[in-house]
This record gives sequence, structure tokens and C-alpha cells, in this order.
Amino acid sequence: MKDGNSGEEAPRQGFRGKVWGRIGAVGAVLGTVVALVTNASTIVEFLGNAFSKADRFIFRGRIRAFFFTQPAWLLVKLVVITSVVMALMAVLWQPSRKMTGEVRKHRVVHLSLKLLASFSLSLLLSMLAIGLVSDSFYWLGGTDPTEGVAVVCPQCAQLGTCAIRTYGNNGEAHYSIDAKGEPGGPRGHAKITLQAYRPDEEHGAGWVIFLPRGSDLGSFSQLRFWIRGEKGGEQIGVKVKDAQRVEVPVVLNSRYILGGTGITAKWSEASIPLQDFPLVKFELMDNFSIYVNGKLAGTEPQTIYVGGFEWR
Repeated sequence: MKDGNSGEEAPRQGFRGKVWGRIGAVGAVLGTVVALVTNASTIVEFLGNAFSKADRFIFRGRIRAFFFTQPAWLLVKLVVITSVVMALMAVLWQPSRKMTGEVRKHRVVHLSLKLLASFSLSLLLSMLAIGLVSDSFYWLGGTDPTEGVAVVCPQCAQLGTCAIRTYGNNGEAHYSIDAKGEPGGPRGHAKITLQAYRPDEEHGAGWVIFLPRGSDLGSFSQLRFWIRGEKGGEQIGVKVKDAQRVEVPVVLNSRYILGGTGITAKWSEASIPLQDFPLVKFELMDNFSIYVNGKLAGTEPQTIYVGGFEWR
């Protein structure tokens, strides 16, 4: 004779199994979310470095340079490309079976939802890619000298492989790159701190942008860029050097700051005529730099922000 409760116990056990299964699934999802949140900075840094290396070795930095010159168009192209790919996957990935009128109706609704989800996901992925480019590996802090050039001088990056270097001759130089920029200033800038240890002309420090050796800039007549000081009144100079090692310095005084105010704590545009660098062959360029020495600035650190370098 069978127990009358055995028939009722089986559905209960099945129900309990489903409940515990759902609890386990929710716990797994929560655990994954917690892991992603707690390791967000590491994940962003990893993905940012992956984007950076792929762009540098496959596209030679052209994607990065194009982003800073035409950021809106890059986002549009990313959205279009990913939308087309995901839409094709949504259309082609359909079960092969005979369709009745009701099934066809549900499939149309299902396909429409998949296409909408594909477009939304592609937009999110494109924005994620742009966000990683802007917020992750463009905060370089001087760690990768090839990537910051596209931020402070997109025109230079389009010439080919460039690099940022620093030097110190009984002095020191530090810099960091901010791709977001500040209100009233350029889109992206470098924060540079230069200091000479001795108050003479032979000792100092500098921040250099190396161009592809032999770059032809002979058709331009001036070098323009944006600058502001940490406090105002900073004393710096600009040097230009050609591939034949001819280097000419210019002290960046009020003559070259538009408005004639000198360096202040507010963003101003600087313009230096190339004729003020005599003997330099701009048809065979090598590099240009921001510098200080002990005679120009003494031994006090000079902190400035520069960006938007452009040859006109």
C-alpha cells in the first residue's frame, strides 16, 4: 500500500529544486557583478592597453589621431559597423523550420526586437570603446611616449610615428597627459613641470616632441599652441631643431602670447613666427621642445599646461 503523501512530496521537491536553482543563479550573477565592480580599474586598464597596442601595431596610431581630429565621425562609424555586423547575425541566425502564419508573426516580432537590441548594444560598445580611449590609456603620465602626441598635437601624429621625451641636465622634467581638456583650453593637454637645479644657463630640463626625422614643414609660417601656467608668470622657452642638428631657442615672452599678457593662470594662445628660428631647415625637421634653464627661470619649478600644437 503506497503512502498517500508521496504524490504530494514530489512536486514540493521539484519546486524547492527550482527555487534553490534560481537562488544559485542570482548568487552567481551578483558575484560576477561584485567581481567586475571591485576589479573595474584593472579591467579598464587592461582593455585600454589592448586598444592602445592594437592601434599602434596594426593601424600605426591612425585611429587615435583620427579620434582627436574627428571624434564624432569615429563614433558614427563604430556604431554603423557594429550595427551592420550584429544585424546580419540577428537575421542569419534563425531556426530552420516550417513557419505557420502565427509562427511567422512571432518571428517578425522576435527579429525586430533582436535588431533593436543589436543597434543598442552596438551603440553601447562603441561608446565604451571611445570612453576607454578617452579615460584610460590617454592618461599616460609619461609612461608611453608615443601615445600622448595625438592628444597635444594631432597634426604631428598624422605625419607618422612621433614620441614625447623629457630630459634633465642637472634638472628634472615630469609630465602627464589629459585627453579631456579643460574649459577655455584645447581638446587635450599636457601638464609639464620643469626645474633646473642650478641658476645658470648650462643646467635645465625640457619636454620634447620628436617628429618623424626629416619631416617637411617648410610650407608653414608659424607654430601656434595653447598655454596656461599653474600660477601665472612662469618663465619658459621653446626650441626647434632640424635633422642637421641645428637648434634655435626662443624665450616665450609676452610678444608671442596673443593679447600681450605673458603666461597667466588662464588659457591663452601663443603664436611664434618660424622666421624667429633662423638657420633652422623646416624642410628637414627633427623635433621641437619646451625648456627651462637656470638663467631663464632660476631653480624654482615651472609648471605649465600646453596643448593644441599646430603648424600654420
